[in-house]
Amino acid sequence: MAYLREVKSQDTVKKMRIGDLRNEYNALAERYTRITKCDDLVCPSCGRLKTAKKENFYADGNTIHGYYPICKECVFREAENIEKPTDPPKETKISVQRVLRKMDKPFIESLYISCVNSYNNEESNESGKSKMMPFQRYMSQINSLPAYKGKTWENSEYGEKYSVSRPDKIEIIDEDQEIIKRGRKRFGAYSSEELYQLESAYEDWVSRYPAEAKAQEVLFEQLCIQDMRARQLAKEGSDPKDAIKSCQDIMTSLGIKPTQNSTDAMTDQKSFGELIKAWEMEKPIPEPEGEWADIDKIGLLIDVFFKGHLVKMLNIKNAFSSIYENFIGKLTVKRPEYSEDDDTEAIFDEIFGNKMNEEFASDDE
Repeated sequence: MAYLREVKSQDTVKKMRIGDLRNEYNALAERYTRITKCDDLVCPSCGRLKTAKKENFYADGNTIHGYYPICKECVFREAENIEKPTDPPKETKISVQRVLRKMDKPFIESLYISCVNSYNNEESNESGKSKMMPFQRYMSQINSLPAYKGKTWENSEYGEKYSVSRPDKIEIIDEDQEIIKRGRKRFGAYSSEELYQLESAYEDWVSRYPAEAKAQEVLFEQLCIQDMRARQLAKEGSDPKDAIKSCQDIMTSLGIKPTQNSTDAMTDQKSFGELIKAWEMEKPIPEPEGEWADIDKIGLLIDVFFKGHLVKMLNIKNAFSSIYENFIGKLTVKRPEYSEDDDTEAIFDEIFGNKMNEEFASDDE
């Protein structure tokens, strides 16, 4: 393993002896030949030149040389969330999935659980050699077991969450604990039950209303705290009037009216992106009413002059080409065709009609 050779300056080349220059050229030519034959690969992450073999790269049938282009060391470093080899591993489910997505490998829940359990139950070697991380175990089985052959990221199976509490231990964390953890970071010193309530309420508020600025986030946090305080006071039999008044003042600062019940009023508080998300979660748009129907036939015009004209240019025969030909045929003026046997007088009448006869008749009068 080595880094790519740097280009020598002209002054350096001029000072080299013929024998040294020949040796440098032969070494460079040999390395170039190995790279062109894919015997050596350059990792784009660390920039090191490594021999193309399974010890250095994972197999990948989607590449011309049959290996995933990023070396194993860099893949492990990304999966374990470390920057330097001396850093302790901080492997998480998110980091593992991120790497697997890039490699187009599946994430199988049951298999990863098995690798996590094996990692947690394995004792460190007496020689002090570090244990194989769950991701490394997982990749070994994904690439060797026939049950996972040919599977890609689209075949992934998801489930519980994982995180590392110590370098030698990986814990399974449920969704509630994740919410409490986020709540503690956001709200500070509260009980676990209160943090769960506060964080759940906060996420519900920001999913309904925009919170793009930091000031808005702070106001939503205070709104959740005052709302929880009002509920606690009511539960204890105390008057929650002040806490409710604080909630109303905060909502006023956020531009949220407590009397907003109509869809139009709530729509005014949402960004266009949030509205699209809300609409996509609803039922499909129904057929328009009569006043909003396609009275101008704009849909037909698009089918004719855009889709139909396009398929006509590409000489494609389909429904749009038929619509185009039928529609354009009604607007096309065709030149009359006559045979030599047709009467000349009939042709004249067909072209000019009886208008000429009427004019002659008026002159005679």
